[in-house]
Amino acid sequence: MNYKFAIIFSFLILLFGCASNTPDKQNGAPVANPPANPQDSGTPDTNPPITPPVSPEPKITKWEPPQETETPEIEVPPAPKFIDTVYAFDLDRNSKPLGRALVSGKTYELIAENKDPFKDYVRFTVLVDGVEVDSVEARCPESCANEKMYSVPLTVSEGEYTEIIVQVEDGSGAKGNSVSYRYAKSVSEAEYMAETCTVDATVTQYPSVSKSGPEFVSYGGTITEGWPEGTGITPYNISTDYSDICAYIHSNGIRTSGGRFFAATRWEYKYAYDQDVTPVPDRVACTCKCTSAPTNIDIGVTTSVEFPNWLGYDSANQCQKDHWDEFMINLKTHEEGHVLICNDGVNIIKQIVDSPSFTAEAATCQAACDEAVQKTDAEFERRFDEGQKEVSKKQKDYDRNTEHGKTQGAVLDCAAC
Repeated sequence: MNYKFAIIFSFLILLFGCASNTPDKQNGAPVANPPANPQDSGTPDTNPPITPPVSPEPKITKWEPPQETETPEIEVPPAPKFIDTVYAFDLDRNSKPLGRALVSGKTYELIAENKDPFKDYVRFTVLVDGVEVDSVEARCPESCANEKMYSVPLTVSEGEYTEIIVQVEDGSGAKGNSVSYRYAKSVSEAEYMAETCTVDATVTQYPSVSKSGPEFVSYGGTITEGWPEGTGITPYNISTDYSDICAYIHSNGIRTSGGRFFAATRWEYKYAYDQDVTPVPDRVACTCKCTSAPTNIDIGVTTSVEFPNWLGYDSANQCQKDHWDEFMINLKTHEEGHVLICNDGVNIIKQIVDSPSFTAEAATCQAACDEAVQKTDAEFERRFDEGQKEVSKKQKDYDRNTEHGKTQGAVLDCAAC
C-alpha cells in the first residue's frame, strides 16, 4: 500500500548587500560676517550686508555591507513526543495475553516502551467498561527497567464486565494510543477467545499527495545566463544615477533580518515518498502488527536569486560601466556559492533522512497501520528538519567567511567615477 507525502520548506539566505551612499551630515549653521571696522560708538548700520548660507557639498563614500549580527536563538521547549508501545504482559506464559484477553485473578505487567527516554515518570490509567478504576505513576528506579521502559503490575479483579482499557502519559504530556483488552473469567475462556479470534485485516489505500514549488521567470537587462542548472533569476530594476545607487540600496534594497542587500537567494527544499505498509494479523494474540516504511523517496530543491538590473547602464560613462560590470560578476560569484550549497544540501539531507520504518500493533490492521504511518511520517520530518539545519549552518558560515561577498570583490564603489 502506498501513501505519498510531500512537504515544501522555504528559507531565505541573506546575501551580499551593497554599500550605502548616504552623504555625511555636517553640523552647525552659517554665521553672519562681522563689520570690517567695528566702532565702540556711533550709529549702527541699518542695512548690514547679508551673506547667503553656503550648503556643504555632499560627500559620496563607499558603503560596505552591514555587519552580520547573530540573532539569538530562543529556546523553545520541545513538544511532547508520542509514546511508542503500550501492552500487557502475561508473566505466567512469558508472552502477551492469549486472545487479547486478561483473565480474572491473574497478575499482568503493564509496560510502556519508547525509543526516546521518558520524562520524569509514566502514568498508567486503567478503565473498566469506560470507567476509571486506577491510576498509578511509575518512576525510576523502582518501576523502570531503564529510562525507555516503565512498568507496573495489574491484578485483574473478578466481575461482570467486558473491556479493560489501559492509557499512558509521561511527565512531558506525551501520550500513547490506549490499548484495549477483553475480560475472561478463566484461562480456558481466554484460550477459546484466541481460537475463535477474528482480526480485521482490511487496510484502506492511503491517498497520494503532491505539491510543487513556485515557477520562476527570467528577464533581460541583467545577468541571467551561466547560473547553475535549475536556478531561477528574478531581476529587480534600479533607476537612479550611478552615484546614488548605494544610497538607493541602503533604503530600498532587499530587506532581510541582517539589513538591506543588493541580492538574495531563496531556496525551497521538498520531499515526496510512497508509504509502504505491511499488515500481519496474529490470530493467537488477536491483534495485527503493521510495518510502515517510506519508499521511492524523492528530495529536491528549487532556488531563486533576486538580482539587480541597473536601468541607467546604457547612458553611464565608461568608468561607471566598468565598475558596475566588475561588481556584477563578483556579486554573481557570491550568489552562485549560495546556490551550490543549496544543491549540495540535497545529498546532505538524504544521508540524514535515510529510511525510517516503524511497526505498530493494534486490534485491527487499519488501526495498526495508521499508527505505524503516523510514527514514520513524524520521524521522517524530524530527520528532514535536522538536515535542513545542517544546510542552513553551511549557508551562514559561507556568508560569515566571505563577509556577504566582500572578500570576493562584490563591493560597489559609488564614489569611484
